[in-house]
Amino acid sequence: EPYLMKVPPRNTQGDLVVPGIMWAYKWFPFIVSLAFTVISCLQLSIWTHTGYTSGNALLGSSRVGLLEEGLSACEYGGDLDERGEFIEDDLPFHCSCKKH
Repeated sequence: EPYLMKVPPRNTQGDLVVPGIMWAYKWFPFIVSLAFTVISCLQLSIWTHTGYTSGNALLGSSRVGLLEEGLSACEYGGDLDERGEFIEDDLPFHCSCKKH
């Protein structure tokens, strides 16, 4: 019905949502800068609160000497089984925080 269509429909042969030029000059820089900002803020806040920047340091380890060298936040204890394999305890037995 002609009285409903005062503006003709748009061209549907190209990209309907985001044109290529908008993706190149608006969305891509926004996504890259947002990702950089979020990762930087998370890294800074984790370092500010714990003194460690890597996830492996925060998880803890059963390796001897990492806590004294400042490379790990927690040490795990455990026992050797009959085959000589190390069985780690469920909870860390010694933790250290550089910031507090």
